[in-house]
Amino acid sequence: MLLVVPVLLLLAVADAGQQLREGLVALQKNDLAHARALLESASRANPNSPEILVALAQTYRKMALNDLASSTAVTAERFADNNPQVLHELAIFYRDAGELDQAAGLETRYSEVDPHGVWESWRAIR
Repeated sequence: MLLVVPVLLLLAVADAGQQLREGLVALQKNDLAHARALLESASRANPNSPEILVALAQTYRKMALNDLASSTAVTAERFADNNPQVLHELAIFYRDAGELDQAAGLETRYSEVDPHGVWESWRAIR
């Protein structure tokens, strides 16, 4: 019985990863209802995942659920620590929302954590 709980937790986390991947594909295809369902399910399974939360915030923003998008982005930032991918995605989220000071602060943190990533991002847009 004691082994069942850790195994179930591992399965839930693995399932959350699959739901995140599928949710990102749905978001990219602009299938917002499907993306929301997948990402909310992933978030329930792994509520402290900044990757899931930032994707969910982006989905809410695209659905014009701005209050929900903002609160989810704040939660994602709380768990982001020094994750360069999440910091960069949050910077883009805030830039697109017109919150340029917040975006600049996150982009600065991103550049401090991953200076090579900033260079690669810059090269990609040239």
